[in-house]
Amino acid sequence: MAYDASAKPNPAPEAGGQPVTYVDAGAGDAGQRLDNFLLRVLKGVPRTHVYRLLRTGEVRVNSKRAKPMQRLVEGDRIRLPPVRRPATDGVRPASSNLQALIIGAILYEDDDLIDPERVADTVRKSAAELDAWYDSGCQGPRPVGRLRSHPTGKEGRLPARHRWFTAPIYRSFLDPDGRPLDMRMRRTY
Repeated sequence: MAYDASAKPNPAPEAGGQPVTYVDAGAGDAGQRLDNFLLRVLKGVPRTHVYRLLRTGEVRVNSKRAKPMQRLVEGDRIRLPPVRRPATDGVRPASSNLQALIIGAILYEDDDLIDPERVADTVRKSAAELDAWYDSGCQGPRPVGRLRSHPTGKEGRLPARHRWFTAPIYRSFLDPDGRPLDMRMRRTY
């Protein structure tokens, strides 16, 4: 449980001019170890820094030095020294190594791929450019992309030697009438 609403931090000036904070332990904090209490209250402060504050005696309970394993009792007054906390916007920036890895993983980016209506045209155009490059004997720089057009017969259909194998497989997955598999197997509509 967080510290009681009635036990809000009370700033008091210190010799350096920065405020010291006092927190009163509530009923929910009774029996909790001091180090775990501080890690919860000083959210975002590194664990090593919290333990250093305890080791140097900057954190005090009821005006006495306290050890990390000390258990809190309801009503204990905890003195928290001024601690610089990180900005709590909830989002940490990615490390430079991670940013470099992500940027290096981007193979290709194009504004035409954002619009769903132009995606197919862009892929067809890229495939046509790649086919033309192969047909010209790989002369000049290679066009962007890996997809090539599928070879088709005279009327834009697959050659007969491919159709005898692919048509039954295609019909097993997709029915032109939209029937489910069990209805197709029973030959009903």
